[in-house]
Amino acid sequence: NLQEAKEQTIALIHRLIDDGFEADSIQSSFTGKKGFSLQIQINERLNPVQFKTITKTLAKDFSCLDTKITDPVRIVRVSNTKHQSGLFKVPLDIDEVNDLSVEQIKELATKPRKWDKVYLVAKLPASYKIVEKPIQKIQQVDSSIDWINKPKDWRNCKWSLLQGGFKNGERHQALTVIAAT
Repeated sequence: NLQEAKEQTIALIHRLIDDGFEADSIQSSFTGKKGFSLQIQINERLNPVQFKTITKTLAKDFSCLDTKITDPVRIVRVSNTKHQSGLFKVPLDIDEVNDLSVEQIKELATKPRKWDKVYLVAKLPASYKIVEKPIQKIQQVDSSIDWINKPKDWRNCKWSLLQGGFKNGERHQALTVIAAT
């Protein structure tokens, strides 16, 4: 539903502004088919986990969020490229997203749109900064477990236990785990 996507885009724009982003840093576009995109160039790099967390937190109550955008290898459609629908991805001013009807926006998308607006580079608000948990080092144990003959529907941990992948004195607990699963 394009009208619903438009309403949620407007709500997200307001949320971003309320959170400290300047309106002149928010790039909005109609994608050419099912929705709208918002882009903000920020003053620091985010890793894929940070991007995904921020995106999902911002749009947690929006049903129209395309979760594929959080895929770090996803190709983002460039403005003024033609979608299979025959419409173009066209840049829109925030006021246009707010004021134009869905039909008027689709009419704008029938051809590429000249766009000279320069957007500000935004500072990522402190509330968006994610403290990364330190990565725990995994201790690798040299073992002689027969992984080739492991049944496909068995978890590695269960097979490891059955193959004797436990320390002396832990046999009772290991057998309890196998029995419980």
